[in-house]
Amino acid sequence: MNVNIVKKVGWLTVIVLFFSGCATVTPPPVSRIPAPPLEEEKKPEAVEVPKGTEGAVYTIKRGDTIYRIAKAYGVSPKVLITTNHISDVRALQPGQEIIIPGGKKTSAYTSPTSIGSPPKTVSFIWPVKGNIISYYGNEKNGLRNTGIDIRTGSGQDVVAIRGGIVVTATDAAEGSGGKVVVIEHQRGLDSWYGHVGEVLVNKGSKVRQGQVIARVGNQPILHFKIFVNDRPVDPLQYLPSFEKR
Repeated sequence: MNVNIVKKVGWLTVIVLFFSGCATVTPPPVSRIPAPPLEEEKKPEAVEVPKGTEGAVYTIKRGDTIYRIAKAYGVSPKVLITTNHISDVRALQPGQEIIIPGGKKTSAYTSPTSIGSPPKTVSFIWPVKGNIISYYGNEKNGLRNTGIDIRTGSGQDVVAIRGGIVVTATDAAEGSGGKVVVIEHQRGLDSWYGHVGEVLVNKGSKVRQGQVIARVGNQPILHFKIFVNDRPVDPLQYLPSFEKR
């Protein structure tokens, strides 16, 4: 092989290696995907009274009941339940806001507080024959029973535990409470009869003790409550000693 050719090839190799080492390799650009903007935490929308409807917004407090609120604002419990789409009147939560259409306070209304057991100054009778299956204060699915549940028979007569004036008599089911009758007695006492199937009295009617005011529906349970100054109390503090009725 010609020595000159070898030398030339050698020099060409050196030159190529030299320029290759000096060359700057530029990495391809990195594609960056911009992060989505952070969304502000959504706050619950405040309950507003529908336009064209005079009324108020009330914030539920511990111990409140639909009946007590309705009485204080002079509206029907049925109106409150329907307007606020309440499926279970026992599921009210403190802090929850409800609309009271056309509601204005008609009585002094204070937040519920614990009260002592008022003395039995009047006599009562049992509203229906049956057996107690749930007592005052019992809890089920996180809901506290503010009355007693009495298992009876479908079509069973429901009677007034004492004479008084009917202040509520619904002709349609109110959420899970069914049809309801409420009687106002003397000395701040009210009796509440829920889950009835047929109402036999009208609002404003005067009833006597033992008068049939309703009949139990297909679900053979009467949900019964007693209120003292608009606050639910244990009915067994007022009814005669319990025995199978």
